[in-house]
Amino acid sequence: MSASDQPKATRGTFSSLRNRDFRLLWVGMMLSYLGDWIDQIALNWLVLQMTGSPTYLGILHLLRGVALFSLSLVGGVVADRSDRRNMLIMTQTGYMFIALAFVAMSYLDTFWISVIFVLSFVRGGVTAFNLPARHTLVSDLVPQELLPNAVAMMSVTFNLTKIVGPAIGGLLIAAWGVKVCFVVNAVSFIFVFFTLSFIRKPEGIVRDSKQPANPLASLIEGFSFVKHEKNVLWLLIIAFVTMFLGHPYIQLLAVFADHVYDIGPKGFGLLVSTSGVGAVVGGLCVATFPALAKQARLMLACVTAYGLFLLLFSVNSVVMLAFPLLFCAGMMQIAYATSNNAILQLSTERQMRGRVLSMLFLANSMVSLGTAVLAAMADVIGVQAAMASACVLILLTTLGAHVFLPNLRKLSV
Repeated sequence: MSASDQPKATRGTFSSLRNRDFRLLWVGMMLSYLGDWIDQIALNWLVLQMTGSPTYLGILHLLRGVALFSLSLVGGVVADRSDRRNMLIMTQTGYMFIALAFVAMSYLDTFWISVIFVLSFVRGGVTAFNLPARHTLVSDLVPQELLPNAVAMMSVTFNLTKIVGPAIGGLLIAAWGVKVCFVVNAVSFIFVFFTLSFIRKPEGIVRDSKQPANPLASLIEGFSFVKHEKNVLWLLIIAFVTMFLGHPYIQLLAVFADHVYDIGPKGFGLLVSTSGVGAVVGGLCVATFPALAKQARLMLACVTAYGLFLLLFSVNSVVMLAFPLLFCAGMMQIAYATSNNAILQLSTERQMRGRVLSMLFLANSMVSLGTAVLAAMADVIGVQAAMASACVLILLTTLGAHVFLPNLRKLSV
């Protein structure tokens, strides 16, 4: 049954989960994210303990970001020309082989920083194809009126695991070391493939017969669309700024936990989880009131609040104040990101969504690049000063958008 044939039960916080195939996707991604967060907490901690330097942590994420940046646009073209369900399964297979490589190193009891860097680069390349497949598949599975709710529920999925995953990861590291974390991630793929295999291929989806046969021409067509759609262009620019300057704080929490608060791996996991709790609350708010996610002025207000709370966290040195500030930052971050994603998808024809969203996910690569820059700055001026400087630039950007972009401010889809 196609998305247009689904019952129009569009009210309620969890309305999109009434759709069988989207529900399977939601569960599958929850399991995938959970394993990934446990894996990433272990990997961040491993690299920091191996090298003792935030710079190496930055290099780890820089390599992932370079691969994501290089291939994201290609991933968007492929998503617009391929079966998105099969594409998602293939990318999850790639993640599984990377996870098995870390398990192998664990049982050999030998970790090489060079191999870790190579695997991080490969993972970034796989992500470049996974992101457009995953997000455009959502719009294939649910009707348009449920899309903001479905996008919010996918965000809730990611952030539920950001609460549980790092907390579990921190406890596992403290009890048995990083080896168990890598094993748990590898085992999680058994359940991921089980859920994804039951998703029915969307029916009634017509591929764009006018799409250029040459993939390069198809990519150029996507750039042309964004160039002429000024609101879409500015939504992407704002995403690039916040991704590069703001979102690296998650990866730098290991440095805050170790260098600022001295709270160890358990405390590190709790910091990340607190941000995740806020993000879940923000996602549920958007899911409950999806009409709000369609208004660009509220999106701009959320990203401004995100920058402000993150700035306050950056200059804070009191452990107990760090948690409420991270909660609020996480809540505003997901409210902004969900709104931005929904507005972009609803402002774009289905046949163009893979390419447009790949540009948004190109912005995701800015997180890794930003992490590398801010980690290097942290080695020189300290992590608090580095993060605070980035937050000031976010606030200046959003202030400029409020003042100089009235058409964007008035946008409602």
